[in-house]
Amino acid sequence: MPDAAPAAFPAPAAPAVVSPVLAVRDLSVAVGEGLAVDGLDLSLAAGETHCLVGESGCGKSLTCLALMGLLPAGARCRSAGLTIDGRDWAYRQGRPPPGLAMIYQDATASLDPVMTVGRQIAEALPPDLPARARRREAEALIAQVGLSNPRARFGAYPHELSGGMNQRIAIAMALAGRPRVLLADEPTTALDVTVQAQILDLLLAVQNSTGAALLFVTHDLGVVAQIADRVSVMYCGSIVERAPVATLFAAPRHPYTRGLIDSLPQISRPAARLASIPGRVPAIGARPPGCRFRPRCDRALARCGREAPVLDGTGPRGAVACFNPT
Repeated sequence: MPDAAPAAFPAPAAPAVVSPVLAVRDLSVAVGEGLAVDGLDLSLAAGETHCLVGESGCGKSLTCLALMGLLPAGARCRSAGLTIDGRDWAYRQGRPPPGLAMIYQDATASLDPVMTVGRQIAEALPPDLPARARRREAEALIAQVGLSNPRARFGAYPHELSGGMNQRIAIAMALAGRPRVLLADEPTTALDVTVQAQILDLLLAVQNSTGAALLFVTHDLGVVAQIADRVSVMYCGSIVERAPVATLFAAPRHPYTRGLIDSLPQISRPAARLASIPGRVPAIGARPPGCRFRPRCDRALARCGREAPVLDGTGPRGAVACFNPT
């Protein structure tokens, strides 16, 4: 467990544009003959925390990997429009866009086990830095993410550190390139509850100090309620609802979103039976025609079996892809 509070981060430079810092248009990722991510649109403003939520297998992690150009074997990006700070970026597998950095779910697995964590941070710094400056910057980043004795930590290997410490090292690596957008793919899932809270506090401190936008992938609605500005709910590769966080929890409009929120335990009703969503998420190659949530929906209409709803709506209530929203 870390033994020092995070240090202050340097003030961010003024961005070229204020909003959006990231715009994604029609992102589709094919796996086999189906689309694991299907026509996703997304935008993030500078300093915004945007949570992407949904059940396992809905395409959240693939969305982040596609944005980074790091799709696994067997997956391919079929279409994508990406704009960072107002500049268009052509997708290329194996070539992460400038201004984006990713924090992975399992930091220990994402780090090189035979290289010191300090060298790994140093390698993520701009290549034109001299060796001494590189080490100095790496040690500064180690201190900034809340680890004491950065000189000693620089020479440590991942197996010599705890899971929470390795996650802090991963955050330091992400910050080395001074990103405009941080993609965090369930970065607290593998950690115990106390360390989870520390990592969330660190990410918010990083964001407040640098002005970076944060796309936070999770299935934990408690975390969403704690950190999000806006929320996009994902089901079967598509966004089904997007709204400000307070609006989403107070008045969910899509039946799937309502089912997720109704499944949360209530402190005021500790003995109440938890609600559940009937059925299962269909496999990529077995998705039904029309609305993909229709077989599990208690508000389905005849139209839902013939047409696929599109994400529609603006204003304070957000947008929903449903013919019969609540």
